[in-house]
Amino acid sequence: MNSGLFKSFEHVDLTVTVNDVTTRIVLIYQPPPSRTNGCKTADFLDEFASFLEVLVIAPGRLIILGDFNIHVDNASNGDALKFHDLLCSMNLVQLVRGSTHASGHTLDLVITRSIASPICTISDVTNDNSLPSDHSLIKFITDISRPHATKTTRVIRNIRSIRSDQLVEAIKKYKPVDTLSVNFGKKLSDVMDMLAPAKKKVIVNKARAPWYTDELRLLRNNVRRLERAWLSSPLEINKQIFHGARTSYHDECERAKTQYHRSRIQSANTRKLFAVVDEITGDKKSTGVILPKHNDPQQMAQDFSDFFCGKIRKLRDTFHDVT
Repeated sequence: MNSGLFKSFEHVDLTVTVNDVTTRIVLIYQPPPSRTNGCKTADFLDEFASFLEVLVIAPGRLIILGDFNIHVDNASNGDALKFHDLLCSMNLVQLVRGSTHASGHTLDLVITRSIASPICTISDVTNDNSLPSDHSLIKFITDISRPHATKTTRVIRNIRSIRSDQLVEAIKKYKPVDTLSVNFGKKLSDVMDMLAPAKKKVIVNKARAPWYTDELRLLRNNVRRLERAWLSSPLEINKQIFHGARTSYHDECERAKTQYHRSRIQSANTRKLFAVVDEITGDKKSTGVILPKHNDPQQMAQDFSDFFCGKIRKLRDTFHDVT
C-alpha cells in the first residue's frame, strides 16, 4: 500500500507477536525508475533512509523484503553502492545472492539486522528460478514459533456407533424389571461401557478471537459442509452455492470485528482509549519495552552512540563550505 508518507515506493508493514517475541515484517516495492512514472532512485534512497531510521530503533526482530529494482549485484553501480552503504550505516545486511530476475540481476532482496546481532532470525536463503515468472521465488528460514497451545483431556463415547437392536438386546439381559428400575443408572452405565466404551481424547484449545461468536462458528461449519458437497459433486451450482456462503461468512466476520472494536472505542474513557488503539494497531509502546534485546548494556549504548555519531558525520560531510 502507499501510505502517502513515501512517494517513491509502496510498502506493507506487519507486526507479528508470538510468545512475547515481536517480529516486524516490511514488504517493499520500488517501481522501476523511468521518465513515465517520474520515479528516481535518489528519491527512493532518501525516503527509504528515513523509513529505516524508524525501523531500526524499534525493538524486536526485523525482516525487510521485496522488489527494490536496484542492481545490488553490480559493484560498479552507483545506486547499488549507495544502497549498500545505507544498509551498513543502519547495521543491516542483505542476504540474497545470485540473480533473482530474468535480466540476470539481483532485484528481490531480503534484509535483516546484522548477522552479528542476537536477534537476526534468517538463514538458508535460496533462489528458485523454476517458476514461470520473470522474478525468482526467494525462500528462507526464520524461527517464528507458534503460540503455545493448551491441552485438555476429555472422556468421549462413540454413541453413534450403537445400533438400536444392540441397545434393546443389552437392556433385555437385565431381569427382572424391578431390579432394572432400582439400579437403572448403574445398569445403563454398564450397557454404555459395553457398547460404547469411554475413551480419553486430548483436545488442543485454540484461542478464539473475542469478536468471534457462536453464530459465526455455525456459519463456518455450513461453509465447510457446502465445500465438501462441492468436492464430492463438482457441479457448477454446488460451486456457486459454496462461494456465496463463503463470501457471506467473510462479510459477517468483518462486520462482527468492526462492531466489536467500535463498541470498545465508544465505551473507553480517555485513558483507556490509547491502550485500545495501541492494541488494535499493534503498537506495543504502552508495554514499556523500548529497547531492543541485548546481552551487554554498555555495548548497546556504544552501538547507539556510534550510529548517531555516524549520522552526524555524514551530515557534516554533505555541507559545503560557506565563506
